Amino acid sequence: MLNKQTSLKLSAIALSILLASCGGGGSDGYFNQGDTVNNGNGNNSNNGGDTTTPPVEETKDLYANFKASKTAMLLSGDTLVLTVQVLDSETGGAAENEPVTLQLVNAKDLGVSIDGSADQTTDANGYVIYTLKLGASTNTSLLTKGIPINLLNAEKKKISDTYVSVVESEAEKPLYDLAIQTNKNLLSVKGDTATITVKALDTNGGSLAGKSVTLSVLDYANNRVSIDGSSTLITDNLGNAVFTVRLPLATGQLATSLINSGINFEAIIVDPNNNKVVKPIKLDVIAGDTLVPVGNITFGNAGVLSTNSEKTFYTEDISAQVVDIDGKPLSNQKVTMSINIISGAIGRYVQNSELEKIRSTDLLSIDVNKIKPLNAKVNQLNIDIQSLEGDLSLIDDSDLNAKENKAKLQAEINAKKIDLTKAQNDIVELESNKSLIARYEIEPRTYLLCSAVTNPTTSSLATSLVNRDKVDDSAINEFSYTTTATGSFDFKVNYLRRYAGWQTVQIKASTTVSGKTVESTMLYPLNPLKADLESTASQPFDSSPYGVGSCSYQKPWANLLN
Repeated sequence: MLNKQTSLKLSAIALSILLASCGGGGSDGYFNQGDTVNNGNGNNSNNGGDTTTPPVEETKDLYANFKASKTAMLLSGDTLVLTVQVLDSETGGAAENEPVTLQLVNAKDLGVSIDGSADQTTDANGYVIYTLKLGASTNTSLLTKGIPINLLNAEKKKISDTYVSVVESEAEKPLYDLAIQTNKNLLSVKGDTATITVKALDTNGGSLAGKSVTLSVLDYANNRVSIDGSSTLITDNLGNAVFTVRLPLATGQLATSLINSGINFEAIIVDPNNNKVVKPIKLDVIAGDTLVPVGNITFGNAGVLSTNSEKTFYTEDISAQVVDIDGKPLSNQKVTMSINIISGAIGRYVQNSELEKIRSTDLLSIDVNKIKPLNAKVNQLNIDIQSLEGDLSLIDDSDLNAKENKAKLQAEINAKKIDLTKAQNDIVELESNKSLIARYEIEPRTYLLCSAVTNPTTSSLATSLVNRDKVDDSAINEFSYTTTATGSFDFKVNYLRRYAGWQTVQIKASTTVSGKTVESTMLYPLNPLKADLESTASQPFDSSPYGVGSCSYQKPWANLLN
């Protein structure tokens, strides 16, 4: 571990910085277990699908947070950007220059691939970005099992795993998401506790208060791990449900099993459409002592997006709080905030009018190329059957070959009737498919993501901090704040509207206590204003500043066209 620390941006586990954001798309902080569960450096030697068997060995030196650009992928074909941050298990610091490989389990069978190389090296903040592409599929196992994903280190040992859900239609995509944070990633068999904070989010990254969240300890009957209090909590006004999990002293075979397997949890929330969101959490177990964190990190919203008078910027109010291990606020604490660009995205927003034309074309194609020929076939079969039945009625029973001729004609009639029934059933099925296609709800704008830009230039940073106390709203990329008596401070974030949906940044908070540097970070996707997304007027973010790419719209009704 010591030699690894030379490549890590380490932070003393002395206290926590609580960042609260509105619509920022979730946060990654100290010992944050990640949110949900595509790229490249130009090397296409490994697309992540070479290995279909999950690795046996795991490493406890590192763990990873996974943040997906959407809550689920479409079975009809889809693209998703997966942002991964690699952290040191002992300290929570970002693992810089760490070689990693993203492994898609059973990639070939599932029809999923990485656009670019699976082998990457983390940046200065521990991040790597992958673009995942799912081809149009009829593999229904994807709907129940999703896409399993492993992140491996240089020795091909598993760092962390996750999975991406797959659904049949946009309507089935969950309206809620979960962000998981822990105050430590390692527990000791000597007896230990950890705080797991489960944050409920909407699809824009906003906090959801008053929602029921459940934390389950998997295999609790054997590993003896328990939750202090109820396993189901209602989120507070910041959208958080805070659980304390307890590992009692373990010895013998139980201790060995815990060290080998770790402790697995699941956090669950159900949206209004009864779509269940399940997020896995794993805490590793070691034989020795663990560092005692003296603080905790939670995140919550503080405001809403607004637009400046010139309609060029979005502004969002953000709050932060500094507390000690007991959750007591630290006043008069100088905190430095900074912003670093993490990734960009290539693509465009497809407007409702364009998709309605595509749908109308598909419906017309079904009528002209499938139903019309079938109707003609039905008419001809009816004529043929009527003619054959007429011939059958004219056969003279006294004719020597009457029985044989009748049997032959009846066989022809029966075959025609079978064809007729099949054609009529095909028409009924096509009409049903047309009805389903027509019922698909098309949003005013549909996000068409082609690929990620993993190393955007710093000159394209579209975000800046704004001091709330300054009347001129001067924008900068780094600013120092002093906490109030409640340990909190407020500031604003500005970002160019044309980058909304196409850039993700990291907001970092740093302070010094007793000579030790403490940092916390928040992954902050730049989101458009909901009213702008729903507007029929053109918007500055309709095309990505990084380019629109060459990918095509994957019709959610594609499986109904075959």
